[in-house]
Amino acid sequence: MRVEGVTEFAQLLLHDSGSRYQLNTLIANGRSDQNVNLPNRIPVALHYLTAWPNGQGDVVFREDIYHRDAALLAALKAV
Repeated sequence: MRVEGVTEFAQLLLHDSGSRYQLNTLIANGRSDQNVNLPNRIPVALHYLTAWPNGQGDVVFREDIYHRDAALLAALKAV
């Protein structure tokens, strides 16, 4: 999964869960694949977008790298 603003996201998860971990300490450890058990569960909503408006209001399309668009289009046509 790709995350925009991953450092800010990690900091929010640590803070909002009441974790005792400090992000700067985890980063200083030098490993990019650390597992950290949070003391409280935090719900996270994932959004997968292949089209969105740009600054001029035009719709911009990107490649559907996870191949989800076909199922979505089929579901919309079935309605």
